[in-house]
Amino acid sequence: MIDTYEEHDANGGPVDEGDYDGIRFDEPDRGVAKCDWMSAKASAPAPGTWTTTGDFQQSRLLSVCGADRQDDDEAADLAPVALDATSWAGELGRSAYRDYEQSGQYPGFDDRTDTLTGDDARLALWARSECAAGTTYHRVSVRPKVGNPVDLEEGGTKLSASDRAELLSSARKLMTRYLNALGGWPSAQHCHATKVLGGGEEWS
Repeated sequence: MIDTYEEHDANGGPVDEGDYDGIRFDEPDRGVAKCDWMSAKASAPAPGTWTTTGDFQQSRLLSVCGADRQDDDEAADLAPVALDATSWAGELGRSAYRDYEQSGQYPGFDDRTDTLTGDDARLALWARSECAAGTTYHRVSVRPKVGNPVDLEEGGTKLSASDRAELLSSARKLMTRYLNALGGWPSAQHCHATKVLGGGEEWS
């Protein structure tokens, strides 16, 4: 559905195409501009140097933002190293939520293991708003730094209750900043009457 997006580094400049294999670059649009809040030092959801990504679609129905921490080698274990924020409006939103629900990645599902055995584990947070195009679902997620390859091969990284609480806190901060970001998609689409639905653990 989304095949064009742009990337900016922490200084706001475009990332050189040679740095990433297989990424398609097109003429700049408002894709990254609506995601600038993710890398702004004053309001970034987590410490570090971030590169943001955003889709090109100027759509009332869909928005996608992402950010990766460039200095993740300096991050402590379980610190956020990748973030994303997505919104789907109208029937697109209901369909997207059903897809996540069918895969067991929805608010309130808490039957996940407490050991992370892959490096793409994410904790997501969902919210629902009324926006310009109708009822809209928002999903943000935080991917923590998970040990090193040796740790994962030897059994993974075990999460404590406080670790989970910290990940959820990071996701809540991310959601708050997403919904309130000046120039961001929820602001542009006049989203209101927002209800936070809860977190979803996205790992095995």
